[in-house]
Amino acid sequence: PDSKSVDGSRCMPSAKSRRPAGPRPDDRGSVIGGDASCLFLLTLAAGVTRLWRIDLPATPVYDETHVGRFLNWYHQRAYFFDVHPPLAKLAMYRVALALGFRGAASCPYES
Repeated sequence: PDSKSVDGSRCMPSAKSRRPAGPRPDDRGSVIGGDASCLFLLTLAAGVTRLWRIDLPATPVYDETHVGRFLNWYHQRAYFFDVHPPLAKLAMYRVALALGFRGAASCPYES
């Protein structure tokens, strides 16, 4: 039988002659394993570099005092103007309340 379709064009080649793109099925395990180990090593390196000597400096830095001041203003329900939208600071305030934030008494470095 001829492999022509009704309109006279040739059909697609058989599945045996076509080859799927990407890694072969027998190589798939090694490709995924390599990606997973690379991702794990990068995550581990990122964690180590960010947490190395996290206790230094022992005093608060700018961001901590800046955010502490905003948290105190939210806690006192004081009106203030900030150029940034309040969603992130309100979320930090809610988390601080859940963790035991009590206003200025919780921020001894706030003057």
